[in-house]
Amino acid sequence: IASGKLKDLNLKGNDFSQAKPLDELCDILRDPACKLQMLTLSNSKKLCPEPLGRILQSIRANSKTRLIMIDMQNSGVDDEGAEFVAKLIEENTSLNVINLNSSKFGAKALYRIEEAYRTNYYLEELYFSSPNLKNANLSVYDVIARNKRNNGFK
Repeated sequence: IASGKLKDLNLKGNDFSQAKPLDELCDILRDPACKLQMLTLSNSKKLCPEPLGRILQSIRANSKTRLIMIDMQNSGVDDEGAEFVAKLIEENTSLNVINLNSSKFGAKALYRIEEAYRTNYYLEELYFSSPNLKNANLSVYDVIARNKRNNGFK
């Protein structure tokens, strides 16, 4: 795959247990010539924690990234994966949309993502849901609701 021509990469439902395809994806994402704008990892298997960490680190390592959307819906993003996402949010200035719906992280990880979101003026849409948030501290939801009203946090 020529990374300079690729704009939309749909890896929906991919199994990330194989090292070689993961290495190739990370090489593409680190390439300064990469013109990838949309990356879909939804419904992926074995994405967390190590493969997701490598993918997001590769995006963070590319200062010329053009990636504007990453979809990780229903890919099992857990607390450790949420920390990788938070670091990406803190450092990335090209992303406009991140989808974390149907994740597995808890309230502490959500709070960490929310902290990162406050420092990123470029991220316009952040979608999340997790069954592990049902018993979360209400104050976390209060913070999210306030940001949703003020900054478009979803």
